[in-house]
Amino acid sequence: MMRALRFIAGLLVTMGIVLGVSALSLQPAGAAQPADGGPSGGSNPNAAQQAACEGSGGTWVSNTCSTPGSSRTLMSTIRQIVDILVFIIGAVAVLMIIIAGLRYVFAQGDNAAITAAKNTILYAIVGIVVATAAYGIVNFVLAGLK
Repeated sequence: MMRALRFIAGLLVTMGIVLGVSALSLQPAGAAQPADGGPSGGSNPNAAQQAACEGSGGTWVSNTCSTPGSSRTLMSTIRQIVDILVFIIGAVAVLMIIIAGLRYVFAQGDNAAITAAKNTILYAIVGIVVATAAYGIVNFVLAGLK
């Protein structure tokens, strides 16, 4: 049973790391700007960039592309990281409550096993409360920084 719990915990940690890293690498939609400044020799050297910008739903103004919702700030990145972490913590807490419930059911009157299962449920609930409080505090601080 402990080997299975360790495997599940390792799997969840690995999944959390992969999701966290992939969420950080998300880039806003927009036209890529080539380093060479676009095709040369035409009347509008930025024609390819402008076409790519407008094709992606952006607006081409003063040789720059602005796409709706493409402003990535530190606060939005922090908020995205916190949202992902709260989701992972919630999923792990629910999984731990389920595992503790199974341990409680299979304790068969063993007082030590029952106490361990109850403590696991208690700690999972405390984890949910702490994660919810941290989420509220981070959102409060980020709203104050705007």
